[in-house]
Amino acid sequence: MKLVLVCNAGSSSLKFALYRWPKGDWIGGGEFAEIGTPNERLSYHIIRTRRQTKLRRGITHRQAAKMLMKILADQGITRSGLLAIGHRIVVAPPYSRTVRISAAVERAIERAIPLAPLHNPPALAVFKELRPSYPLTNIACFDTAYFADLPAAARTYAIDDRIASRYGIRKIGFHGFSHSAAAQLAARTLRRPLRSLRLLSVHLGAGSSVAAIKHGKPVDTSMGFTPLAGLVMAKRAGDLDPGILLYLLEQGWSWRQLATMLNERSGLRGLTGFTSDMREVLAAAGYAVRGFATSLRPTSAQKKRARLALQVFQQRLKKYLGGYAVILGRVDAIIFSGAMGERNATVRKLILNQLRLPGQPKVIVVHADEERQMFREVKRFLKR
Repeated sequence: MKLVLVCNAGSSSLKFALYRWPKGDWIGGGEFAEIGTPNERLSYHIIRTRRQTKLRRGITHRQAAKMLMKILADQGITRSGLLAIGHRIVVAPPYSRTVRISAAVERAIERAIPLAPLHNPPALAVFKELRPSYPLTNIACFDTAYFADLPAAARTYAIDDRIASRYGIRKIGFHGFSHSAAAQLAARTLRRPLRSLRLLSVHLGAGSSVAAIKHGKPVDTSMGFTPLAGLVMAKRAGDLDPGILLYLLEQGWSWRQLATMLNERSGLRGLTGFTSDMREVLAAAGYAVRGFATSLRPTSAQKKRARLALQVFQQRLKKYLGGYAVILGRVDAIIFSGAMGERNATVRKLILNQLRLPGQPKVIVVHADEERQMFREVKRFLKR
């Protein structure tokens, strides 16, 4: 029995799954969650083994990959049993389609770290840790491939065309595996062909984005040249007047200070001043969050900031949903996915409250299986 392993490294997580080749039967999988936080934990289910445990604080993605190798070895899964490993890569221009990871591809992933500083380094760390023990076919599955053929009007920025061409500046789009999986699941739920649908796909997690999907293809998405654009996220501001950055540069800020602010100290974290966790924001604002307990006892000032953070979050998201609804002309369904979108009914209720869109869309909540989408990409690549 040959297996395909897929590794989905996020900024603070490492998800993995094993599939039987070539049918794609799920053999097992798991997740290292909240890496680098006090809530680090490992959970997995492979064959007949289940485990869930809290980890020591401070492991790295590379250490998580080393632990993954031990898990595989303990299950009797050896190098000879693996046909290939698929790695989720966020962005690595000029590559945008599934490709074998060569030295040139590895250099491209490293060069693209400024475009995806929270995602490319973990993905590289996992790949480098696994490669010596599993020197077989390592495949880059690009999360951005889904948006490679966005319409010109959606992908083009209104800057000097010579500059855009020289540096490859265009809307790249992210969360492609999630949005494509969500669209397919919505079509099954509605029992209609995907090509007949006009959909709004809302991926809400630590990173969040919206995609407008028409006749089975994305026509626009909220993230842009980098994952910093679009919605208010856990630690990222989303859309921002670029003049703010120019102003801060004039005030003596360095590019490194700007990068830290944009990636680590903005979004919910920046708005509240005390948390990037939407569940804590909701609790501080006075909402009951099912299945979530917090030791936080918010002050009146924190309550006020939490309420404002929710208002900013909602307004930005509703603005995108309304704008994309106009582009689509009608909306057959709004699809929620991602950890927050799938599991947090309070957030969905706040977003949908007083939201009026053409077409009286259905609301669909899905578990967008990114790992299975990656397996499909690996399978298509190996069968070329």
